Amino acid sequence: RETLLSALNSLDVMPDVIVGNEGEASYITGKTNAKEAFSSFFPESKLAVITQDKRGSLLRFENTIITIPAFTCTDVVDPTGAGDCYMGILLGCLSEKKHDKWTDTDIRRAANTASYGASLVVGKFTSRLDPQEFDKVTAFHADSL
Repeated sequence: RETLLSALNSLDVMPDVIVGNEGEASYITGKTNAKEAFSSFFPESKLAVITQDKRGSLLRFENTIITIPAFTCTDVVDPTGAGDCYMGILLGCLSEKKHDKWTDTDIRRAANTASYGASLVVGKFTSRLDPQEFDKVTAFHADSL
């Protein structure tokens, strides 16, 4: 842990966006509660995201904490890839605007879409969205305007 913290502290610039899961945030900050971890989880970042499996995700956007619930999945088959799917969809949605133009609504919309996409991944043994699922996620995002 000390080697990682030393490497992070040696960076000249901190990332504007950081995404990690609850275990990673806990490891980096030394705090076991995700909400407590936010205070020291890349505090200079414009957007920090901690995924929490079936409990959804926590986002800190410009020092406001946003809770996004997970979508209910009745048939969870394999959670492998759900976090990566969430991160990819979140960043893809947010790339519609420059990061200095993001609003609270943009963040919530992107995170809800990411949560929906991750819920599709956990219902199968492959960790990627197929073309039909990708279309569902795209339609979900468009409908959330």
